[in-house]
Amino acid sequence: METGPTWGELVAARWDALCAIIAGLVAWLAFVGGVVGGGGILVWQCFFYLREGAWPSRSALDAFYFLDPTMFGDWLMRPTSWLGVHDILRAMPASMTVFLVGMVIGVIAYGAHENLKS
Repeated sequence: METGPTWGELVAARWDALCAIIAGLVAWLAFVGGVVGGGGILVWQCFFYLREGAWPSRSALDAFYFLDPTMFGDWLMRPTSWLGVHDILRAMPASMTVFLVGMVIGVIAYGAHENLKS
């Protein structure tokens, strides 16, 4: 009596397809997250401006601090090194930062998806 392939053999045979699907999903989520996140910040800033009459300036430093204040919190608030990077992040708008980070992650994941798919 001949039996079919085991679960491990099926998984091993389809591993590349599974990785391609996961990479495609990550790419899609990163693109959508970048557009929705960056656009959401911009819409909030426009709404605040229309309501209050003052533009709420949010920099990339604010976005990084919002994501995880414990990781780089001291450096974000009081930098003692990498002062040029801190100046660049302080000048870069949060909406553009979220959008660009989403696009970069999306492009990398999409490249992995296409590479694994073929």
